[in-house]
Amino acid sequence: MPPLDAVIPLLPRDLRRFAVMARSLQKFFPGLGRLYVVVPGAAFATLLPQIRRVVGILDVEVVPEERWVPEMKSFVHLPGWYRQQLVKLAAAEYVSTSYYLTLDADVVCTRAVTTTQLVPGGKAACFVIPTDEHPDWYDGAEAVLALRAPRRGVLHNVTPVVWSSEAVRELLAHLDGVARQGRYASGLRGLQQRIFFTLHRLGPHRHQRPWRGWLAASRPWAEYAMYFTFLEATGRFERYHFVSDCCIYDIERSIWWKSDDFDGWDPTPLFEGSGPPFFAVIQSNTHVAPERVWQKLSPWLGTPGDTKGTA
Repeated sequence: MPPLDAVIPLLPRDLRRFAVMARSLQKFFPGLGRLYVVVPGAAFATLLPQIRRVVGILDVEVVPEERWVPEMKSFVHLPGWYRQQLVKLAAAEYVSTSYYLTLDADVVCTRAVTTTQLVPGGKAACFVIPTDEHPDWYDGAEAVLALRAPRRGVLHNVTPVVWSSEAVRELLAHLDGVARQGRYASGLRGLQQRIFFTLHRLGPHRHQRPWRGWLAASRPWAEYAMYFTFLEATGRFERYHFVSDCCIYDIERSIWWKSDDFDGWDPTPLFEGSGPPFFAVIQSNTHVAPERVWQKLSPWLGTPGDTKGTA
């Protein structure tokens, strides 16, 4: 199967964490295609040489985020998490592969993985947790899509995720249509849409496709809940995905919360065996220093200055 492109939005503060992730991809994902590292435009010149120093043999393209999201500077009201989501969605218009992998700097690849394992039979796995952990994400999905979510009380898997490039483009086209028709949500969200989307349509980017302005005006929402809700509501899901009983990242052995015992955490099982899960997450919001992550994972990834095993 052809390589699989990947995209990661990256802030300057996460560069050292990104270095851990990049080393893990070098070690365990030889079939990775191009890795698009999307950074704030103001930090592009500073980050470019630093990123190149840590990516080893990876095929990397560093992209200023305004190239993919031209309106980004005008979204002054938009928190960073939403900016990163816009980048991941916009990637579908730029990647060269039929599927692409979305990453964050706190993701680590822990086992040998191939594109065929991530997209078996030409479809990507979707893991669904049957718990109502983020109902607001699905409220947001319905509001921005003007569609009814077929399933509530569930949680579709989050980063890292393998998305269909074609399916994301179909989602963006749908959002363009909803925005052009002015299908506003009810309540406070609808008022917010009317204010911010109207300002967007009067601004310097009014000739751009409207989906980005529509999403920027419609928070809260979450990209994966929106993506999978769109596919399920429009009968497209089985064209691009299948329901899997195993997530591609290890939910049980990842570090999700500050209360998790990182010092007592044993990552050994993550690197043993084969098959899914292929990734783990050491959440950046736990504020575990990247140097401690390096130290903990060095038996498998080496030290920051060690390039052995990257060729």
